[in-house]
Amino acid sequence: MKIYQVSVQLISDDEHRGYDYLPSLKAAKRSARTLKKTHRTTITILEVKPTKAGIISLLNRYASHPDNG
Repeated sequence: MKIYQVSVQLISDDEHRGYDYLPSLKAAKRSARTLKKTHRTTITILEVKPTKAGIISLLNRYASHPDNG
């Protein structure tokens, strides 16, 4: 199963503004397009096995990070 991660970074101050997670590439591109005037975006395709272990693995890789603020 694929999940699409859109990384959002504000152009004016170069600060990272987080991530959006979307179910399709079409939705990810639409999200990126709506932000393009004020933000830089990057789309990353995340592969996840739709099992409990697969979801936990994905969360540990992409959602487990220290708060740098």
